[in-house]
Amino acid sequence: MEATSLLNEQGLSNIVFHQLDVQDAQSIESLEKFIQTHYGRLDILVNNDGAYGVIVDEDVLRALNVDPEDWLARKVVNVIQVAMKTTYESDKLCLDTNYYSVKNVTKALFPLLQNSPSKRNVNVSSLRSELKRVPNKDRRKELLGDVENLIEDKIDKILQNFLHDLK
Repeated sequence: MEATSLLNEQGLSNIVFHQLDVQDAQSIESLEKFIQTHYGRLDILVNNDGAYGVIVDEDVLRALNVDPEDWLARKVVNVIQVAMKTTYESDKLCLDTNYYSVKNVTKALFPLLQNSPSKRNVNVSSLRSELKRVPNKDRRKELLGDVENLIEDKIDKILQNFLHDLK
């Protein structure tokens, strides 16, 4: 809400705030109803929520005297592996936030985008989500090689198998 106030003070008076928890179906529905009631359409949807999926032990990083900018840029990836771990829960949170929540918000708000003459759907991601980062090249090509023809059901199945394999 502070950002909204600052933008309003700078003359952008048509900026409003509405809370959204992308992992909560009721929160998504509340936003959809708010937009429908007040505006009847949505001109731009920016999906910018994200979860990393890795638990980082910051004490270990400090003990190694690693600059956070370096580890975020993957400059010291081999050194910091000792400070990073994943769990089923952290990986599931990552997928729930970065895929399923984006999908659910987009599906809920897509009809409102359709009402706009200048609709835009923008999905923001980090470099870590690039397909080239899937380490097994053969498996990557098998599952994701035909990017132009990836369909929702196939992606859902890949992620279900991934979570199953984690258990």
